[in-house]
Amino acid sequence: MAVRRMLASDLYRLVRGRMLWGFLAALALVLAAAIAFFWWGTSGQFADAARSQAAQEQVVGLSSSDEGTLLGVGASTGSPYHEDDAARVMQSHTYAYAGLLISGGFLPLFVSIVAVVLSCEDYETGFAKSLSCAGPRLARMGARLVLVTALVLAFYAVGVAVCELGLPLAGFTYASADEPLRYLAYTGLALLSTLCYALLSLLVAELTRSKVAGIALASLVSTGMLGSALSAVLAQASLAVPALADALTWLPSYALRLLTGGADALFAAGEVAGLPAPEHAALALAAATLAAGALALVAGARRDVA
Repeated sequence: MAVRRMLASDLYRLVRGRMLWGFLAALALVLAAAIAFFWWGTSGQFADAARSQAAQEQVVGLSSSDEGTLLGVGASTGSPYHEDDAARVMQSHTYAYAGLLISGGFLPLFVSIVAVVLSCEDYETGFAKSLSCAGPRLARMGARLVLVTALVLAFYAVGVAVCELGLPLAGFTYASADEPLRYLAYTGLALLSTLCYALLSLLVAELTRSKVAGIALASLVSTGMLGSALSAVLAQASLAVPALADALTWLPSYALRLLTGGADALFAAGEVAGLPAPEHAALALAAATLAAGALALVAGARRDVA
């Protein structure tokens, strides 16, 4: 009952406020801008610009007579590049999601920032400090875990909608359709990876209890920068301790890397640490998500004495 009341309060604050809608709109705008950039990159204008730049670079190294010859040849052909329809073909729907939602880190970043701001506002307003008993503090964190899960679903749905509407409008098509089971499996793993990074960011917020520090550290976590740095450290350490090479494959960042090629690439990746790649990614992400959620619950249940 207490969790339900806390969750209702959080939802009311989000829905009536501007932050949620602002970040949902920001995600949609960023994805629309990325699609527009892809469209321009496959347009005739981009090809003409690239051709002109290449010609100018050639002219710089030629004599005046050679320059006239080169320009004369260019004038005689006089056929501009046209839009590259072949370049406007996505391998599959999940391949598009991987490139626009997962690889760039926009999806986990926006969800993480919302989660961090909500948690830090509890401390800034004194609400967390007013919860003197462990029960209400646990209820607050339980509601927050549910809310973050709902945020992941909402942001992912908006991201998929923008991809499915924006790419066809920009002239992109799909080489093949994802198999239904593979599509569902990939969607589940994409949601789980986003939830994992969002809960890690929530954990950072509950430990620091500072909006600035929380957002800064959450950005490093959700965009995978911290994971990449840790992977590099473990890779170097594995030269001295070979067992660490196996530990490297269980990091969330490694599982996320498996998702960056879409469903077909994930299922074609073979085995990782003795398991099929989809199963390995699911286990690694589930373990990291449960651990992050449990630690955030414990961190948030501490009494605020500041």
